[in-house]
Amino acid sequence: MRSRFCFFVFLIGSAHLFAAEPDAKPLPWRPVSIDSKNAPVAKLLKSLREQTGVVILDEIGEPRVVPSLKLDSVPFWQAADAIAKGARAKLIPSPRDGTLRLVRLTPADREAPVSYDGNFRVRVVRVASSADLESDRSQCICTLELVWLPQVRPLFVEGKFRQLKIRDIRNAPVELFEETAGLTAVEGRTSFTTDVTLPRFPRADATIPSIEGTLSVIAPSKFLDFHFAADLLALQAALPDGAVRQLELGQPAVKCRLERVLLARDRWTLRVGMEYPAGTKALESFQAGSLVVQNEMKLVSANGKRTLLPTSYVVEAVSSRRAQVSYHFTDKLRGDPKDWRVRYSAPERLIEVPVRFVFKGVPLP
Repeated sequence: MRSRFCFFVFLIGSAHLFAAEPDAKPLPWRPVSIDSKNAPVAKLLKSLREQTGVVILDEIGEPRVVPSLKLDSVPFWQAADAIAKGARAKLIPSPRDGTLRLVRLTPADREAPVSYDGNFRVRVVRVASSADLESDRSQCICTLELVWLPQVRPLFVEGKFRQLKIRDIRNAPVELFEETAGLTAVEGRTSFTTDVTLPRFPRADATIPSIEGTLSVIAPSKFLDFHFAADLLALQAALPDGAVRQLELGQPAVKCRLERVLLARDRWTLRVGMEYPAGTKALESFQAGSLVVQNEMKLVSANGKRTLLPTSYVVEAVSSRRAQVSYHFTDKLRGDPKDWRVRYSAPERLIEVPVRFVFKGVPLP
């Protein structure tokens, strides 16, 4: 949500925001296929953008050619890393806005163990062993980095691993020392790091032969765009419960209603009410506000050439199946309300997305 100020006014009770969804589901992703020889990096990045819609900025500083590249319906991250490797470069996601940059390798750079799953990439970015000199407790900490495509826009990542299986060089299972749990809010972020804490391995062990498991991401299944046909003046005159102020999209349907349209001289206020069907991921009341954080309200001129964003918004209520948000417009260039149409973007529903990772031969320090 791109407005300047937000005030969370009211969250109801301690009940779940939604009824629990029975099964985790993957998000759709766009496969990438490339078969090229001696292709310039710029050409490969253009092909990647055309197939996925994701832009990578070439900041290598010189034209480079990838000698050979053959990819058949692979995820975006796998394709992007393959292009980077062929160009003797590395891919760096911006932690602020998700912008992806391709930069040249340095002599100190190494290739981290990596796993791909649809819109997600998981890497082992750090392995550290330590010994407690006051006890016999020693440990090995593996730090995992999860990154996602900008359009995924997740809200939470669950700290607890699922189906985690780790084996040492003797093919014996390795048990976790400790494990975090609960949901970590990640809205507005482009990555998430978490630790796997294990017993310290014998000095003779050079690698961890196998690490595999699943992380759970809570994300919108997709975003719905509600376009109200009437102008602001007509919306103000329309019945609050009438068809002019209400739209339904999605399967099952999500209802978006303009509950209040107030066009005062110094401020325009639009209150949006969202009604959701059963079958979305459960959230606790203290997490409920995250549902509307990524919603986007804007006014678009009749000719489509101008856009007006709210100067502030207020989350007024979030209950088990309903959310209310008021948006305020105080820009002095608002002009005639008949010139503006309402556009609103909101999640269809929240789903639990399993992200599976598999690593082989993780080096030990």
